[in-house]
Amino acid sequence: MINVNQYIFILGREKEISSAELCSILEEKNLTFLDHLNIAIYESNDLSEDLINRLGGTIKIAKIEKVINSSNIESAKEYIQETIQKNHLERTKINFGISTYGVNINYQKINKLGFEIKKELKNKFNLRFIQSKNAELNAATIINNKLVNSNNYEIILVSNNKGLILAKTLQIQNINGYAKRDFNRPYRDSKVGMLPPKLAQIIINLALFKSKNQKDLTILDPFCGTGVILQEAKLMGFDTIGSDIDQRMVEYTKNNLIWLDTWLKTTKQTSNQIIQGDSRNLTWPKFNLIASEIFLGSPLPINPSLNQVEEVKSEITLLLKQFLLNLYHQIDKSVKISLAIPVWNIKNNTLIFVPIIDQLKNLGYNLISFDKIDPKDLVYIRPGQVVGRQLILLEKE
Repeated sequence: MINVNQYIFILGREKEISSAELCSILEEKNLTFLDHLNIAIYESNDLSEDLINRLGGTIKIAKIEKVINSSNIESAKEYIQETIQKNHLERTKINFGISTYGVNINYQKINKLGFEIKKELKNKFNLRFIQSKNAELNAATIINNKLVNSNNYEIILVSNNKGLILAKTLQIQNINGYAKRDFNRPYRDSKVGMLPPKLAQIIINLALFKSKNQKDLTILDPFCGTGVILQEAKLMGFDTIGSDIDQRMVEYTKNNLIWLDTWLKTTKQTSNQIIQGDSRNLTWPKFNLIASEIFLGSPLPINPSLNQVEEVKSEITLLLKQFLLNLYHQIDKSVKISLAIPVWNIKNNTLIFVPIIDQLKNLGYNLISFDKIDPKDLVYIRPGQVVGRQLILLEKE
């Protein structure tokens, strides 16, 4: 029998980054990653009801209800029918949908299964089946049809190579909230990069790597830009310090954080200090951890030459080294440093990395590694993009 306190985490497109995020803030020993799918299984007796709201790399969280040693979809059908009949009074209005991961079945058969369930229970329940043209329902469909409400269901079927894991979705990523925070901010500047709020959350969570205390902390972003990381840190309840060499960015950040307080009505009062200064020589007020996206470099053409990329790479490498040298005497070994640094995708999908990892020892830092995750796999880059981000996690040696 499987432990009833097991949960499925449906991860985002960048599996390695999403996995590293979970390893940072959850008990790593209780995590299992399915090699063939973007899925993690987590065992816990105390899962936060709003955990999804602070995870940038997780799309859904579902509770495992049953495991069957058969890939026969009829077994899943019986389970869904039993669940509805056991948990609801007759004539209850119920919306339900079905998503599959790694199961050898197409969406037409999933829809057929759903309509069969509806037909067979139509005399007892007012059922509405939410069909899809894909193997899984997306976040928008789940939210719009309220499938995480008490009377409604998204049933998830996952192949574990032996049979089927059956789970009920409990939490879904708030895509509307992300869109509001991203596009409704009054001050934006595409020239300094457009950091997605989801990625900002991941960068912050990596900085919390195996931290026993995840409250009452102050987060520093020494390259704050328009303040995306600081806004996400504020929503998590952290105090924040931000700095930027550009006074205009300092003002942008201040105004965006004011907007966040008034427009989204954030409830927990946090302190925010935003100062102008050069990360290569600035002394910051006291902080507990660092989460930042550094300067991504001078703009490049759509199809840059190797020489153009190498020139920007040299610029960024020098900036990063000077920043780390300045930081060294301001922190102790407990401070984790989570950074997004640029990576370039040139012809034939060749990735060019900032060569900082091999130089860390000389600068007095260690690279924090995750089990079974190569640091060079922690890359966030959209199809067709020239400049992406590599995530690195450091600590003082």
